[in-house]
Amino acid sequence: MVILKDWMIEYRDLNDLPYDLDTDRRIIIVHNFGLSKTQLNQSPYFQSQVDLAEIEAIRMARHVEWLNGTIEQYHPEQVLLAGRICVADCQVQKIIHAYNMKLDGQSLLWKYLLCSDISDMVLVFEKMLEKLSLSHDDQDASRQTMTAAFNLWFSNYDRVHQCDHNTLSLMDDMIDDGVTFGAKNISKNILACLTTSPDDQTSYLDRFLQQDILNNPYYRDTKDEYDSIHLMQIISDNKTYRVGDVAFSDQNLAARFAICE
Repeated sequence: MVILKDWMIEYRDLNDLPYDLDTDRRIIIVHNFGLSKTQLNQSPYFQSQVDLAEIEAIRMARHVEWLNGTIEQYHPEQVLLAGRICVADCQVQKIIHAYNMKLDGQSLLWKYLLCSDISDMVLVFEKMLEKLSLSHDDQDASRQTMTAAFNLWFSNYDRVHQCDHNTLSLMDDMIDDGVTFGAKNISKNILACLTTSPDDQTSYLDRFLQQDILNNPYYRDTKDEYDSIHLMQIISDNKTYRVGDVAFSDQNLAARFAICE
């Protein structure tokens, strides 16, 4: 099945990994629990998980496209922030999609999310939307509730830790492939692009939260001791140039030894 532009989606058994992205071949692979399409259709429990994973994967593929070829320009700490923004946004997309389906009389995805690890985000979204819908137009109420759910994602230690762990592993792989990270910071424009509303293609985050995310250490500081050590090691490795088993802090000196070797 074709989704986005030039992307395909496939279903395979991924050993409980919700989805995977083959960026080279532009393929989204969604975990199907080893079940056929017919078997999935007969199981609301498994089909709900597949549907939600698909929503998240499609949104993440979009983020990959936005950041493709540019992520290495950013400081490793900012890459970590970008990873958090992307994952938090993907959870918001699942919530808004499930809520819209609930309005259409299909509540399976909504019920599943209420029992998931983002249930706190779901409840905040629902309660705020009910309250704001009495005094705001539908679009404004939706944007504010999406903002609230997005912001709440950062309050959960396990969510942030898992996201950081995955991003740190990705940076390790990039350094092993010879990538050297730059020193740029995430800009307001990048943040807006990563959090566009499906309705009007502008960021659903209000300007105050956007500013806070870019300037408040709360959103970018590592909350796990081992993740912090891992990040410091990546920053150190990013400034190190190796020739064989010898590490150099000076690129020109490393190049001279490389010629001798």
